[in-house]
Parts: sequence; C-alpha cells; structure tokens
Amino acid sequence: MPGYLATGRSTRLAPRFM
Repeated sequence: MPGYLATGRSTRLAPRFM
C-alpha cells in the first residue's frame, strides 16, 4: 500500500489512507 507512505507528507490530501 503506497498510500501510507503518501500520508506522511500528504495527510490532508489522502486522509483516507491513514
């Protein structure tokens, strides 16, 4: 899941991956 990596710097863009 590459989404959890994006949440680190894009938490507001992908809060669903948290």
